[in-house]
Amino acid sequence: FGRTCESLQARPQSWFEAVHPDDQNRIQSAAAALPATGSYNLEYRIVRPDGKVRWIHDRAFPIRDATGKLNRIAGVAEDITTKHQLEDQLRQAQKMESLGTLAGGIAHDFNNILTGVLGSAEVARLELPADHPATPWLQNIGLAGLRAKELVQQILTFGRKHESEMTPRKLQIVVGEALHLLRSTIPTMVQIDSKIDPACPPVIADDTQIHQVVMNLCTNAWHALPEQGGRLEVNLTQVQVTAEQASLRLGLSAGPYVLLSVRDNGRGMTPEILAHIFEPFFTTKKQGKGTGLGLAVVHGIVQHHQGAIFVQSMPGQGTLFEVFLPVMVTPAKGETTTSVPAGETALERGRGESILLVDDDTTALNGLRIQLEHLGYRVTCASDPRDALKRFFAQPAGFDLIVTDYAMTEYSGYDLAAKVFGARPGFPVILTSGLIDAQQAQRARTAGIREVIRKPVALAELGHAIARALAQGPVKNSPSIAESAL
Repeated sequence: FGRTCESLQARPQSWFEAVHPDDQNRIQSAAAALPATGSYNLEYRIVRPDGKVRWIHDRAFPIRDATGKLNRIAGVAEDITTKHQLEDQLRQAQKMESLGTLAGGIAHDFNNILTGVLGSAEVARLELPADHPATPWLQNIGLAGLRAKELVQQILTFGRKHESEMTPRKLQIVVGEALHLLRSTIPTMVQIDSKIDPACPPVIADDTQIHQVVMNLCTNAWHALPEQGGRLEVNLTQVQVTAEQASLRLGLSAGPYVLLSVRDNGRGMTPEILAHIFEPFFTTKKQGKGTGLGLAVVHGIVQHHQGAIFVQSMPGQGTLFEVFLPVMVTPAKGETTTSVPAGETALERGRGESILLVDDDTTALNGLRIQLEHLGYRVTCASDPRDALKRFFAQPAGFDLIVTDYAMTEYSGYDLAAKVFGARPGFPVILTSGLIDAQQAQRARTAGIREVIRKPVALAELGHAIARALAQGPVKNSPSIAESAL
């Protein structure tokens, strides 16, 4: 309680005055009913003289004399603040996990819609004369669709369902580049102080996503500063988390970590706001000033990197974000750099080949059909995978390629491919999906599926994927896919 026993003896009422104002009515009622109930067993908050709030587990019972008269109350008050903090962290983790699952489902459906919208708009724009009055409107549809596609990618990142390039990285360069970019973005009245330890060991990370973490945390901190300016502190250092420290922070294990911290001296946050900051679309900004996805995406990225993120904040005292990323178990011999191939804009067209297109979402099915026909293919559509198989087996020589969605009701594209491979091993199959992780995609490729492409797919990307699939020779099918078929 932060008080002496003498002060309690002098003023017994000071015990009740220490109870948090929001809990006083409940405690007062329980104490008044004690003589009748015979005991109470309560959890409540107290406020120490230094202003700190602690959680208390209080058990009490009356002591009576020989006549039954109540002459004192005995009890035990236990500090359970740490227990409450861990329970709150667990509830938050469970809530974020369920929200991530929900976000993945939304992204899947939304990508199917975008496949129809973007595919139709792109083909319409290409088939109209360049000076057609509708061309600018179709371009606007395409641009809006691409913005929606980027939003879906953020949702997938939040849900930790977005494929990334995870390689051994030293984060000093990534953080330095992000800070350089921030300096040219954030007003000069905002002071940015940074301490980056050059000796920080490598971690397994995606450079682009870590860059996004730094940018989002710093931008969020900047928006919390007063208009006349303020200060941001960005530090990158190595820390050793002990078993005791790990026991107090859900998601951490004992061991070495690289710690990225972002601190601001802004307005801070109330406990009520802190409880929601990592939820998607939660924002305290005015309408039109933010989507509320920034911190949700940061949370998803950190979880994807097997790390943990914690925040400390009090109104008027600023905010501190701490991101712990585990150090590589085996030190990297050398950093791996990857290059992104230049975008291919030329369309790869077909020569009348016959494609069986399977998708149980009508919007996506029509969008893909329009794209395929524009590329010069003959398309047979099926919205039911079982119906698609009947058509294929009725005339297997009549098709050159199957393009099938991955996640369909009761019968997946993977199952469909298994049936096809059972009759015609190595037949060209392309899998499309609005939501597929790297492990599922690799499993499909290993089983003999030629290409795995993610919705919404650009026309050029679709054309090149089909050209590659048709150009390959027979592929010996893995028996595992046939064994797993329905």
